[in-house]
Amino acid sequence: MVHVQVRLCAVIFLSLMFAGCGSLSSTQPGSNQPAGSPPPGSNPTPTGSSFVAADFPGADCGAKIRAADTAAGNQSATIEVTAACGTAWTTQVVIGPSHTLLVEDATYQMTKTVLLHDGACVVGQNATLAITKPVDIISNADVANSNLCVKTITLSAAGLTGGISRGVYFKNVNGFTISGVNLESMVTHGVFIDDGSNNGQIVNNNCNGVIQGSCFLAGNAPGFATVSNMNISNNTASNINAANGVFVIGSKNGVPTNNITINNNVIKCARDTSIEIGDGAQSVSASGNQITTCAAGSTGVIVRSAKHITVENNSVSPSPAATNMIGIFIWNKQGDSEPFQDVTIDHNTVTGFNGLTSSGISWSSFVANSSNLSITNNTATGNTNNFFARTNNIINLVFTGNSDPTFGH
Repeated sequence: MVHVQVRLCAVIFLSLMFAGCGSLSSTQPGSNQPAGSPPPGSNPTPTGSSFVAADFPGADCGAKIRAADTAAGNQSATIEVTAACGTAWTTQVVIGPSHTLLVEDATYQMTKTVLLHDGACVVGQNATLAITKPVDIISNADVANSNLCVKTITLSAAGLTGGISRGVYFKNVNGFTISGVNLESMVTHGVFIDDGSNNGQIVNNNCNGVIQGSCFLAGNAPGFATVSNMNISNNTASNINAANGVFVIGSKNGVPTNNITINNNVIKCARDTSIEIGDGAQSVSASGNQITTCAAGSTGVIVRSAKHITVENNSVSPSPAATNMIGIFIWNKQGDSEPFQDVTIDHNTVTGFNGLTSSGISWSSFVANSSNLSITNNTATGNTNNFFARTNNIINLVFTGNSDPTFGH
């Protein structure tokens, strides 16, 4: 009988030991820590998938983020950043594979680019990343990456006046989403998708103010870059000082920038071109966009030396009207990599381009082999020239169903 009691007491004692050990491992950094838990900055060991950067050691918030990211290891994890981490990031932030950087409730001043490995994401909650030196704000970390995202955050270069800085710069990225991002006062470009990138979504973003370049650029000069399979839709772009709202362009080793959709964007006051489908691009559709030009010499939509292009159901008008404005312009010039070919301009509404030498829809080719241009069913009213042919050496021009059955020269 005595042996039974001793055995029973031993079992109870061991059970209590195991229960106690389990309770000690249940607390994660950043939660309400019980008495005896490690204080912030003592390099705790998280047991869950959320890692609070402020709980890790580091000379600045960037260093704390890197320490938290290292602790997260190879699991899918969230690195949580609040103002308690510190709002100055001088150490470069690098986000590991399948990790999400969750940035919350503050403006964070940065001097170095945030770099993303495969499957990494930057997500904001009432947060701004503001650069204080001319660097890109977010970019991919490796020669090639896949499945990256940037969502619901403000990226700002408002403190800069020159240099090279892009809000998001991706090169050789297969699969990405840029959504809900506010791009404020960028210097070079808002979003630049460069050579080798494909399968991307650039949707529901707002770009306000670019000093030198475009709000949304996909591709690069012909011979240098090509991108493919992208959706650039439901964005707003305004106050672009020198270049374009949306710009797709390029080819490389005989492969064109291709399969791009540019739909339902609102573009106001791009002082060069609101939407440009540029030299080398193929299989591009621009539909349902609302465009307001604002400066002399600016254009709503340009199709330049591109192939298999559809521009339809867009509305284009100036505010205010000025000299040498064009609503939609299809053209080719000597020196371009190829003529334009198979271009359809259909069911667009172009109004109010009544400044000197301005026109609603215009076209020209300075080489003899541009071909298959269809200008059909468009409404052009109140323009100095509703439809204007600058040159006529185009093979198979179809002009029918438009509001004005004639076009000037």
